[in-house]
Amino acid sequence: MPDISFTVPVEPTPKNSTKWGRGRAYTPAKVRNAAQAIRDYIKENYRGAPLDGPLGLDVVYYRRRPASKRKSKVWADTKPDEDNYTKLFKDALEGILWTNDSRISDGRYRKMFTDGPGRIEFRLWQLQE
Repeated sequence: MPDISFTVPVEPTPKNSTKWGRGRAYTPAKVRNAAQAIRDYIKENYRGAPLDGPLGLDVVYYRRRPASKRKSKVWADTKPDEDNYTKLFKDALEGILWTNDSRISDGRYRKMFTDGPGRIEFRLWQLQE
């Protein structure tokens, strides 16, 4: 199976801890909207079935550079944590690109600054036994 690669034109958004209000848990609208935008983009551009079995995933989260960071700074070594971006990304694509995100057994995840619009670039591949 060939690798699957996409550049998703969505600003990386962290999936933080569940919020509580009025005695119940909820997901903030910003998080729901970001996950939906990722799903919508991939559904429009991917025609295959969800992959099963061991998978590899490389992701780069490009965040807009804050005005306080100099142009030469490439790595986004600020909050939010990379794993919060990854939680939202993996959950958003479950059932679309993979049957379950537990199938992802290998990968690399990076967050970087960009002077252009935020985006998520990734490559997915089937691991060989």
